[in-house]
Amino acid sequence: MLRVYYESLDYNNGDNSGAILDTYTQIPFFSNINIFLDAKLQSDIRRYTYSKDTNTPPFQGGYGNTPKIWIDKYFIIRSIINEHEVRKVKKRGNK
Repeated sequence: MLRVYYESLDYNNGDNSGAILDTYTQIPFFSNINIFLDAKLQSDIRRYTYSKDTNTPPFQGGYGNTPKIWIDKYFIIRSIINEHEVRKVKKRGNK
């Protein structure tokens, strides 16, 4: 799994979000994807999506009340979703 990630990282010129997305798309070729789906991570993605769609903070209070780990997760999730959207647009444009 790490080998696929590092190859993807090299292919994407160090772009972490692109490498994560590429690694994720390769999982079904050598493993059961359900092994990698973590309920906590799915909850984080739902929290991110809800927060973004409703324009509400993910935690009560302001930025100072938001745990640092959530801020890190937020930027990772956002970059992967953005990369996914960019790829969808490019794929649509190539048809």
